[in-house]
Amino acid sequence: AFYYMVNKNLYANDIKFKDSGNIYIANVVIPDSATAIAFQFNKNGKEDNNDKQGYIFPLFNEDGNMISGSRSSIANFYESNGSRFNIKMNEDSLRSYYEQDFKADPKLKKDYGWNYSKNLYIKDQEAAKSFANEQIDEISKNNQLIEKDYVTLSRLYSSIQQKEKEDSIDNILATKFPKSDMSVYNSFNTFYKEKDLKKRQELYNDF
Repeated sequence: AFYYMVNKNLYANDIKFKDSGNIYIANVVIPDSATAIAFQFNKNGKEDNNDKQGYIFPLFNEDGNMISGSRSSIANFYESNGSRFNIKMNEDSLRSYYEQDFKADPKLKKDYGWNYSKNLYIKDQEAAKSFANEQIDEISKNNQLIEKDYVTLSRLYSSIQQKEKEDSIDNILATKFPKSDMSVYNSFNTFYKEKDLKKRQELYNDF
């Protein structure tokens, strides 16, 4: 299978190989919006995961420069789909991918900052808190926050284990944007964790 990433979104396509003298050839079309690509190979039911490194590649523009966000897309792919594809990137490499991208394009911190701080928290809690709080302060400067901003704030707090502040943002998100993906997810999560049947019914009715 052939996968391409558009930032954090993943899209899949089947590919058909042609046997040309024991060399298998296939053509793929990479959309202009893609930021990275990946391949998954199986033969006779056996998976080839390249010694758990996978086959994931950055993309470059016509000038030979790596597309902005390509490394971050790859790091996010490993974090989000590693278990699914039985692949893994070590923590230091993940952090390095994000750091290189942030240095090249600081605007990427808004989309990938919480991924980075969550990973950094494993190694250096104080550094992670400093980074996350910097992003939180930057977002909070805006007096008219949109749904995506609240989601990012929630995840930033979560990445540094600040549960109380995360819950506070989630409550605001649920009030302002009750049909948002995160609000719906949190509602389902609360519903399934509740053991009391009466309270479950109340949660169901509220939803």
